[in-house]
Amino acid sequence: MSQSNASRQKKESRRFRIHSLRAKILIWTLPILIGLLVGFGLWSTFSRLGEDTAQTLAFSQKIVEAKAQELGQLIAGFINEAHTYAEKRIVRSLNWDTMKIDLTDQAALRKDRYTHFLFGIKDGTYWTTTGAKGSIADREYFQQVVLMGKEYFISNPLISKALGIPVFILSYAVKDDNGKTVGMFGSSISLEAISSKISGMRVGENGYGFMVDNSGVIMAHPKTEYIMTLNLMDSEKEGFIGLNSLGENLSNSNNGTVEFKSPEGKPMFAVYESIPNSPGWILAVAIDKLDILKQSRDSAILFFILIVIIVAIISAFLLLMAGSITKPIVQATLHAEKLADNDFTQKVPEAFLKRNDEIGRLSCAFESLSEAL
Repeated sequence: MSQSNASRQKKESRRFRIHSLRAKILIWTLPILIGLLVGFGLWSTFSRLGEDTAQTLAFSQKIVEAKAQELGQLIAGFINEAHTYAEKRIVRSLNWDTMKIDLTDQAALRKDRYTHFLFGIKDGTYWTTTGAKGSIADREYFQQVVLMGKEYFISNPLISKALGIPVFILSYAVKDDNGKTVGMFGSSISLEAISSKISGMRVGENGYGFMVDNSGVIMAHPKTEYIMTLNLMDSEKEGFIGLNSLGENLSNSNNGTVEFKSPEGKPMFAVYESIPNSPGWILAVAIDKLDILKQSRDSAILFFILIVIIVAIISAFLLLMAGSITKPIVQATLHAEKLADNDFTQKVPEAFLKRNDEIGRLSCAFESLSEAL
C-alpha cells in the first residue's frame, strides 16, 4: 500500500512538473520581454527629453525672433514719425510759439504712444507740449544728435520726472535748408507702448517674456518690481543664478540661449533675440525646464501604458502557445501512465496524431507503443 501511494505521489509530482511548463515559459520569457521594453522605454524617455528640449528651444527662438521683428517695426514707426515731425516747416522755423499748438494737438491725438513731444535748440534750451521748459544740454539724447551729428538717437528707458513712469526719448535732428543741424525734435514714448506687446508672450505654463536695455536693466517683466530696478549684472543678489551671463552676452551676440535658476530655485532657459532698430535692446522668453520635463513625462506615461498593454497581449499569446504545447504533452503523459498500469484501452486523440510537428511524432510514437504492447 505504501509503495502504491509512493508511486501515485511520484506520478502527481511528474504531472505537476509537466503542467508547470506553461509557467516556466512565462517565467523565462516575460522578464526578458519586460526588461527589453522597459529599457527601451527609459532610453526613449531620455531621448525624448533631449528632443523635446531642442524642439522647445528652437520653437521659442522663432517666437522671440518674430516678436523682436514686430517690436523693431514698431520702433521704426516711431523713428519715421519723428523724422516727419522734424521735417515740418513749423518745426524747422525753430520758433516754439509757432509750433507749440500743432505739436500739443498731435501729442494729444497720439497719447496712446507718446507722453509728450519736446523741442530743443543748439544751446540746450527745450520746451515740451506739457508746458515744461529748461535745459537738456547735459542729456545724451540731445548731445548725440545736436553735438555729435547723429540723425537720430534712442535713449535707454528712464523714469519720467514729470509723470513718474518709465519712458524713453527718441530725438531726431532738425536741419536747415543747407542740411545743418540746428535743433532737435524729441518724442517721449511710454515704455508701456512697447512692453504691452509682450505681456501675453510665454512658452509653457510658467514661461514669460521680458526685455532688457543695452546696459542690462530690465525694461519689461511680469513682476513690475523688477522694471527699471533689476540689472542682469547684479541679478544674483536677487536670487537669479546664472542670469548675469545673459547680461554679459548683450554686446557679443544677437541671439542665443542661457540657463539660469529663478529665485525660487527653478531651472530655467532664457532664449533671447536682439530687437531691430533699437539701441541694443534684447527680447527674451524664460522657459521653465519642468514644463519641458512634463511634456516628456506625459509621453513616458503613455509609452509605459502601451508597454503594459503589449505585455498583457503577449502574455495571453504565450499562455495560448504554452497551452498548445503542454496540453498534448500532458495527454501523452497520461497515456504513458495508463500503459504503465497495463491499461491498453486508451487511444491517443486523433487531433494529436495528425499534427505535423514534434508533438505529432511523440503522439504517434505512443500510439505505436500502445499497439505493440
